[in-house]
Amino acid sequence: MNGSEEMGYNEKRAWSTLCRALVLVVVGSLATAGFATDSECTGSATRDTTGYYCQLDTNDWIPDISGTGTTVTGWKPSGCSGDDCYKLVSNIGGSFTWYGNTYSGAYISSNGYVSFGAGYTNDAGGSSVPDSGPPNNAVYAYGDDLDPSAGGTVKYQSTTCNVDRDGSGGNDHCFVVQWTGVPTIDLDVTVTVQLALDTVSDEAFVEIVSESGAAAADHPNLIGSENGAGTIGLWYKASGDISSSAATTGDQWAFSLADSVPPANPSKVTAASSDLLVNPEWENPVDADYAGMLVLNQTGSAVTDAPVAGTTYNLGDAVGTASVTCIVDSGDSPNDSCSDLLVSNGTTYYYKAFAYDGDHNYSAGIATTGYPRASSSYKFAFKTNATTLAPVGAIPATYVMGIGNDRLLQRMSETDGTRGSWIPPLAGGAVQARPLCGDLDAGGGTDYTCYVSSQNGRLYRYSADDGTTVAEGTRNVAGTGGDASCTSGLLQASPVVMLDGFDANSNNNDDVVIVATRCGASNNKILMYSHDLATLRDTYTGGGSMGISNGSPTIQYRDSANNLVYVGLRDDGGESIVVLEVNSTPAFNSPEYAVISGIGDIDAGLAIAKKGTDRILVAGNTNGDVYVYNALVAQSGSLLALDSCTVAGGCADSDGAVRGVAPGNSISENGLSVNWVVWTTDSKVHGIKLLGDGSFDEATYWTTNVASPSAPIVLRDVTGGNDTYAYAGSSDGKLYEIDATTGTVVRSWVVESGTTIGTPTFDYNNGTNQGIVVGTTGGTYHWVKIN
Repeated sequence: MNGSEEMGYNEKRAWSTLCRALVLVVVGSLATAGFATDSECTGSATRDTTGYYCQLDTNDWIPDISGTGTTVTGWKPSGCSGDDCYKLVSNIGGSFTWYGNTYSGAYISSNGYVSFGAGYTNDAGGSSVPDSGPPNNAVYAYGDDLDPSAGGTVKYQSTTCNVDRDGSGGNDHCFVVQWTGVPTIDLDVTVTVQLALDTVSDEAFVEIVSESGAAAADHPNLIGSENGAGTIGLWYKASGDISSSAATTGDQWAFSLADSVPPANPSKVTAASSDLLVNPEWENPVDADYAGMLVLNQTGSAVTDAPVAGTTYNLGDAVGTASVTCIVDSGDSPNDSCSDLLVSNGTTYYYKAFAYDGDHNYSAGIATTGYPRASSSYKFAFKTNATTLAPVGAIPATYVMGIGNDRLLQRMSETDGTRGSWIPPLAGGAVQARPLCGDLDAGGGTDYTCYVSSQNGRLYRYSADDGTTVAEGTRNVAGTGGDASCTSGLLQASPVVMLDGFDANSNNNDDVVIVATRCGASNNKILMYSHDLATLRDTYTGGGSMGISNGSPTIQYRDSANNLVYVGLRDDGGESIVVLEVNSTPAFNSPEYAVISGIGDIDAGLAIAKKGTDRILVAGNTNGDVYVYNALVAQSGSLLALDSCTVAGGCADSDGAVRGVAPGNSISENGLSVNWVVWTTDSKVHGIKLLGDGSFDEATYWTTNVASPSAPIVLRDVTGGNDTYAYAGSSDGKLYEIDATTGTVVRSWVVESGTTIGTPTFDYNNGTNQGIVVGTTGGTYHWVKIN
C-alpha cells in the first residue's frame, strides 16, 4: 500500500487525480496478480484460511456517536493536521482479539480504518488484502485516501452496540469509531462510515451510513480485514471489480472468527389454510450460506420465542411455548413451503419462519397465521401481510388473484388456496382496485393474464402462469411525466379489457385496455392502450375538466355495432356519466356516444342489467340515489332515462353515498321480465324491483341494516331454485346473504372476527361447487361455500 505522507498537500491532490485517470486508462491491460481474488467477500459467510468470516448484513448494530463521541485530536505524527494521520486510543473499554492477538487499545487512521499494534499514515488507495505492505493488522471500514482536515469529524466512543451476542440480556460493549462527513483527498466524495469493535464477541462491524459525490461509484478502494503479517485477509468486492467501489450507502458487514450472522429473513410469507391443513409458504433468502427454513407454531398468541443459535432442532421440539412444525432444507423440493397436518379446524395457528445457515444461525423470523376450517362451508383461507386488500379477480376453476397495500400480486389455487410455485411479483404502488384477470385468448387456448391499476399511477400487466416475477408490461398512465400529463395522479379504479372474441361485430381491432385516471378533482382522462400496454391508442379528455369516479368503468359488448364503455364521473360541470364508443382504428368515436348530466357524483362502479336483448345501465350517486337508463339508446346526446329511486323523491332512505350497486339476472314474473337491484350505503343494504319496462316498483323497496356494508353482488339460483340473493361484507367480520326480493338475511358467516370484510367476488368454479371470495382488513382472503 502506497505511502504518500511525504508529498505536499496540493501536490498530493494533483497526483491523486492523475493516478485515478491513469487507472481508468490502463486497468484493462494490467495483470491482476496483485489482487487477492481468493479472498473476496462477495456474499454471506466468506471464510479465510484462519476461519474468519466476512458477512454482508442488514442489521443496524452500530449507534450514531456523531453527537456524543470524543473528537480525535492530537493526530500523529506530531503536527499532522488530519490528512494521512493516526491516533492511538490506549483504552477501548475492554479487550479485543484480532487474528489470535488480544489488544486493549487501537489506532484510528484518518483514512477510514482501525489498526492494532501500530498506527499508519498510509492510505488504502492503491492495493488489496492480503498485502504484506503497510498498513496491516487492520479493519478497513472505508479504506481510501480520506482527508478530515478538509471537512467532517472523526470521533470515537466506548459504548454498546445493538446486539447481544452472549445472550446475557444486555447489549454488547463496543468501541465505535465514526468518520462523519469526511471527504476524499479529491473532494469528489463525502462519506459517513462507522466501525465497531465488539469486545464481547471479538467481531468487527462496519456500516456505510452515507456516501455522496460525483465519484461515489469509484470509492472506496477497500473494505475488509487483514492480519498483522499481511498474509491473510478478506475484502469486499463485487464480482469482476478490482476494488470495493461497489459498496454504497446502507451496506453493512461483520468480520468475525465465528459465523454468527444469520441469513436474511424469508420474504413474501403467506399461509394457505384448508380442511385440517395449513401450508406456510415463503420466498427463500438469496444469502450464499442459506441452508434451510425452520417453522415454529403455537395456538393462543403469536410466536415470541426464537430458536437458539448453534442449535439443531427436530420436528416437534419445543422452543419456548412454540414447537417445531416444519424443517425444510434448501435442497428439498419444494423448498419454499411446508405442510402442517397436525391442526384442528376452527383454531387459529400462529407461525413464524426462521431462515438458518450451515452453522444454524437463525434469522429474526417472519410471522403468519393459519385458520383451517371444515370444507362443508369453507374451501380455504389465504393469509397475506397486507392490511387492506382489493377485491379479488377469479379465473373460474383455476386461480383466485388478489393484491393489496403490500403491493404483492397473490395467485391462489382455486382448489386449496396454495400458491404453489408462484412467487408474488411486486407492484410499484399500493392497490385498492380489483385486479382484472382472465383468459386473453378467447379462441380456445389459455393466456391467463392480470391487469393491475396502482396508486402510483401505473398500469401493470402480469402473466398468471408460473414463473412470473416481474410485470410483462407496464405503463406510466397518471404518474409524474405519464401519458395523462397530470402530477402524481392515481389509478383508483380497475381497468377494463376488451376482447374481440366476445362479440360478433365487424370491428376486429377492439382488443384494448381502457383506464381512467384520478389526477384530482378535474383534469382527468380516459386512456386506451393495446393489450401489451406498449401503445397508447387514444385519449379522451372530456373538455379538460372531468372528475373521475372511484368506481371501475364497465363494457357493453355489441354484436351489431361497436362496443361501448361507461365511465362514472364526479359532477364538475353537470356531467355524471360518459359513454364512449370504441371504433376499429381502434380509438374513441367523436363525439361521445352519450353524456348523462345532472344526477350528481357517481363515485361507485356502474352496472348493466340484462333484459332480453335490452341492456339497462344502473348507477348510484353520492346522495344515495339510484338511476336507470337504457344502456344502448342514445337520445339528444344522453342515454334514454327510464326511472330513478331517489332520497328526495321519497323512494330511497337517506343513508350516505352509494358504495356499490348490483342488478340480478332477469326472472319471469307473471310472464314479465323483472330484475332485483341491490345497493349499499353507509349502514344499510337496499333493494328494489326493476320492472320489464325499466321502471322501479317503489312498493317493493326494502332496506336491511348491516354494519358498514361493502359493495354488493347479486346471484340467481344459488340453492338451485328460483332465488335471487345479494351478498355483502361488513365491518362486523361477517359475510351476509340477503334475499334480494325481501331484504331478509338468509345466512351470515363469521368470516374473520374483529375485521372488516371487503367486496365479495363470485367464484362459480364448475357450476356446482360455488363460492364467494372476500378479503379482510386482517390481510386474509377467504373462500366461502354458498351451495
